[in-house]
Amino acid sequence: MRKGAAVIAACMAVGTQGAWRGDARAELREDAGAILAKHALRDLHGETTRLEVLRGRVVVVNFWASWCKPCRTELPLLDAWNREIAARGGNVVAISIDIDSLRAQDVVDAARLTLPVYHDGPEGLARELELPHLPYTIVLDQRGQVVCVAREASGTGLSELRRAVDVLLTRPLAAKAVGVRGAAAGPGRASESAALGRARAAAAAAEAADAESQEAPPVAAGGGPQ
Repeated sequence: MRKGAAVIAACMAVGTQGAWRGDARAELREDAGAILAKHALRDLHGETTRLEVLRGRVVVVNFWASWCKPCRTELPLLDAWNREIAARGGNVVAISIDIDSLRAQDVVDAARLTLPVYHDGPEGLARELELPHLPYTIVLDQRGQVVCVAREASGTGLSELRRAVDVLLTRPLAAKAVGVRGAAAGPGRASESAALGRARAAAAAAEAADAESQEAPPVAAGGGPQ
């Protein structure tokens, strides 16, 4: 099976929990990828970035709110998934639509989340994309195009999303990832670069940890290195 067809098959297999792009057009506007790329997102430290800086990577975008119990249930799963795919060219980001960012911060602190979390409120992307419900998860390919939508990312829905993302991660990059832009690149870029720098630092740390685990000496029966 061609890899593109495999992505479609994986997304369609989500069934009632998700939809392939063609089936999702009725509820998600066709220019959603472009809107997501350009929309300014503020993290919980008050710094601003845009998803376009992750172009060249597979990006899983999860919309959630503190009052949404299924959202709170799946966030730790998405957090672990982000750590797994960071070294392979992927990222999971979580966008809170809470009115108050402190509500989002409370959830992040309680669950000890490490994935990038942004606060956008109910009048931002949630309104512009006309999201029908929460949780809501969108998969963007390396070109920033919407390839998969899931109405739930836990259980079967998450496993099917993972299949689709795994297929995308085995593809050659369709575009190079945009590098970090410093303050000299233009007004307002410094804070954006700082937020992206933390995301890339986390990815680099994951890559280093993966390399170290592959080179580590075998462990003896007593529990220490031989």
